[in-house]
Amino acid sequence: MAYNNDIMAEGLRAFVQANYPQTYAQVGNDISKYNYLSMMGLENTTRFTDEVTNAGKDSNYRQAIAEFITGELPDCL
Repeated sequence: MAYNNDIMAEGLRAFVQANYPQTYAQVGNDISKYNYLSMMGLENTTRFTDEVTNAGKDSNYRQAIAEFITGELPDCL
């Protein structure tokens, strides 16, 4: 799964655009944000460590994930 991150990100972007227009308007079309979203749940993997932690992108990851939390998804957390 971790090595298909790009495919998953494309699918997530299409899903959000079609089903959550308010969230899509807030987050936008930037594929990097959807790449971070697709990395959720992989925090304990080597791929996550290489792509996010070791690459110094922890703050980018946290910021991108925070953008997906909107009033449109009140039961998300």
